[in-house]
Amino acid sequence: MKTFQSMTITAAVFTLATAGVNAQTATATSNPLPAAVTSAQTLVVNELGTLKTAVTQYNTDKAAGVPLKSDIAAIQAARTQLQTDQKTLDAAAKTFLSADQLAVKTDLTQLKTDTTAAISTSTITSDKAAVESAQAKLSADRAAGNSTTIAADRAVVAAARQQLATDTTSALAASSSVAADKASLAAASQTLKTDRSAVFAPVMTAAHANGLTGKYGFGRH
Repeated sequence: MKTFQSMTITAAVFTLATAGVNAQTATATSNPLPAAVTSAQTLVVNELGTLKTAVTQYNTDKAAGVPLKSDIAAIQAARTQLQTDQKTLDAAAKTFLSADQLAVKTDLTQLKTDTTAAISTSTITSDKAAVESAQAKLSADRAAGNSTTIAADRAVVAAARQQLATDTTSALAASSSVAADKASLAAASQTLKTDRSAVFAPVMTAAHANGLTGKYGFGRH
């Protein structure tokens, strides 16, 4: 019975969590960005500009047929500094987003707890027993070579599983706690998404503007 309970809870939580997040629109308000994040954003954006300038100079000198050693050195230096600044931004973002991530984790845990409570009913317990019994009979008939009963056994298993799914869905729909958990999780997930975008969208915009996305060591977030 534990196997079916675990599978049922896991599937129910995943379905509810996904539905809740997908239903949530951009109503969450982003938290104010801390100075560590905005400072790191500025560093990255400025270095993107420096790298763009170095690349442009390299292309100009290459077309003119002049020596490129200093241009290559400038590009390498800009790339190295950009990677350093990215690490600074990533570290600041990790700290800033940790509270959002904890909120999502907490809401997921609460949803799982309340989901477990909602489906711990005598009806669902009976449904799980029916599924196990039907599967046991199917396995026994297969082992005994009773080919004439296997089709009927499979139909009984399918019907028992369908009944379990139906009763589980009804129990979850009737739980006000589960509904509240879904709303809380959706809001927390949207806040995390909004705050992550506030951290990385400006630098990605700058990267696109400078034609540097995916090149010269600049990564994707």
